[in-house]
Amino acid sequence: MMAHGIDLIELQRIQRLMTKESFLRRVYTKGELSLLQDRSEQRQVELLAGRFAAKEAAYKALMSLIVENAKTTFTWQDFEILQNNQGAPILLFHHTAETWLTTCRITSRLVSLTHTKEHALASVILC
Repeated sequence: MMAHGIDLIELQRIQRLMTKESFLRRVYTKGELSLLQDRSEQRQVELLAGRFAAKEAAYKALMSLIVENAKTTFTWQDFEILQNNQGAPILLFHHTAETWLTTCRITSRLVSLTHTKEHALASVILC
């Protein structure tokens, strides 16, 4: 099985929302928020927007694999985007999302993030 998800978000939207602590705690993991340390405000917006888009893309990809009538819900915390030693994004699944990865026999997950001055885009491939 293979699935692809993609998402695009305006940086300005995340810039407005990131001032709300409740938004940050609901959407991002502690690991993701730790990536913001020692970054400029603009870079923080880019990092958060890219991760938001990646979570949406991961959700879309995973939902395309799940049986149509299956009853399942995910939280933002089920999807986590960290980075490896070279700074490349790593997509992790937790809780319900991780269970579905196993059920769907997904062994590989690829994530790519990019941004412009106005948008962040994420692409996720599961196979």
